[in-house]
Amino acid sequence: MGLYFLDTSALVKLYFQEAGSTAMSRLASAAGTRLAISTLGVVEFRAALRARQRRQDISSGLAEQALAHFQHKAATVWQRQMLNDAVFDVSAALLDRNPLRAGDALQLASCVVLHLHVRGSSPIFVCSDHALVQAARVERIPCWDPVASEAHP
Repeated sequence: MGLYFLDTSALVKLYFQEAGSTAMSRLASAAGTRLAISTLGVVEFRAALRARQRRQDISSGLAEQALAHFQHKAATVWQRQMLNDAVFDVSAALLDRNPLRAGDALQLASCVVLHLHVRGSSPIFVCSDHALVQAARVERIPCWDPVASEAHP
């Protein structure tokens, strides 16, 4: 299938039922699919999980289960793009050309830098944030929105 870089808006769909979750589950379980995340995504995922827990959308037990599963995948299965000088440099350039928040620019830049270091495979940026998807398209970065995929089979 290929390499897919998951923004946090897509990543949480693997753990919480919301629009796009079915498409994300299909992607993650497809043969030959490799997933990648930014180390920023590790922190953003935890923030999203704890926010749901504080709102009492999920129990403490379910939150801990999801976090343990996520940490295992992030440490052993998924490829991780570290936040480094190259990512910060690319994110600064993205901010000059696109109306992005800093964290979004770092996510997109992580995908770009990953592309520079992975041979033979251009990662597809997976995201459900409309502004970020638009910026990826402007930058000519292949992208896929799992929510749009479910809305238009």
